Amino acid sequence: MMSMRNRGLRLAGLAFAVGLSLPAAAQDTGKLKAAIEKAHAAPVLTVKGRSEKQERAANPGMTVVMAGGGSQGLPFNGHFEIWKDKEVQTICSAEPIPGFVIYRGKGRDIAQTTFERRPYDLSSLDLDLTTLLDSDKITAALDEADVKSRDDAQTGNRLYLATLPGSLFPKATGPAMHFAPQVLRVEATFTLDAKGQLQSALYEVVRSDPMGSLQQRALSSGGGSITLDGADLEDFEDTTEGARQVYELDYSEQNPSERIEAARKAIETLLGTEHF
Repeated sequence: MMSMRNRGLRLAGLAFAVGLSLPAAAQDTGKLKAAIEKAHAAPVLTVKGRSEKQERAANPGMTVVMAGGGSQGLPFNGHFEIWKDKEVQTICSAEPIPGFVIYRGKGRDIAQTTFERRPYDLSSLDLDLTTLLDSDKITAALDEADVKSRDDAQTGNRLYLATLPGSLFPKATGPAMHFAPQVLRVEATFTLDAKGQLQSALYEVVRSDPMGSLQQRALSSGGGSITLDGADLEDFEDTTEGARQVYELDYSEQNPSERIEAARKAIETLLGTEHF
């Protein structure tokens, strides 16, 4: 479906994963930043995308017991579409049922879901995409990143690979912040065509796994349990890698679907102009 699913991108992703050496791209990082800024400067930006969660393999012998959470929504994995202009950002699922619409703008943050049994939990999706669609944050992070690039001889595209810092994302706060997964880093692959236009972005958001880390400590202690006091929690900063949330964003077709146009207008009609 998406242009990023070409052989060149898969090869680039493999090279990133196994640590193959790619030519340094410091000299043309500016071209990448300019392409990102140009794409996001459009009066209306439409992006088609896909989200997929990749769980970390559990350690042998580890048993995870989940208590409660019966009413917690399901994480969204699948296809979606984004509409963004100067005032409004709308994200909607490709399918209507089960489906969702997230509307941000004009002083309102609204989520609407349509489901048969259990709703979606859209908090991570909303936070992640809002961050990844912030071109100022992304280009600033590229200034600090080690960017590598290569040409794809088959397509004529240029691929850029970079590891962006977890500081792009806000840290969890509140009483349970020590046990909430934090973003450790973002592994990014950008594709520019022969004209220097942004075609796609692939982001792998790598989060920590504090609960898994504590469980591993308990197993390693021999007693099967550990005790943490307030001082331990203050110093507790987990860097154990947990799940990865992968986002594929296709910028190549700037044609919004009828579904996302209807979804955006439906929310504004539902609430009425007096709410904006």
